[in-house]
Amino acid sequence: MSRSTAEGWAAQSRINDAKAFAAGKHILSLYDIRGHWVISPYFVASAMNESQHTSPDLFESIAIIGDRLTITIIGGVVRRLTPKGRQSVALFTQEDEALRWLDERVKMFGVEVYKAEQLS
Repeated sequence: MSRSTAEGWAAQSRINDAKAFAAGKHILSLYDIRGHWVISPYFVASAMNESQHTSPDLFESIAIIGDRLTITIIGGVVRRLTPKGRQSVALFTQEDEALRWLDERVKMFGVEVYKAEQLS
């Protein structure tokens, strides 16, 4: 992942988080990184920075789907993110499990879901 891609992701994440927070809605994210994603140190730093600057009152659920090796590597990064009560990141190797988890998060909070633009 290039530096400009990481910066674009971080900027769009901030916009989506701010809009969802202002509307009192739950933001869901599903990242499918199977077979075409390489983690970069800059992206790790960007993700950690975004996590630290996200309001603890934002309803946010992030599901990441990847192959076993990628999920193992990403797991180390996820454990270093700032945990917050209404926010959670979960890692999966199967899409159906990720979608089921996101659905459970929506039911748990009972808050309307924020519809953001899809990032590609």
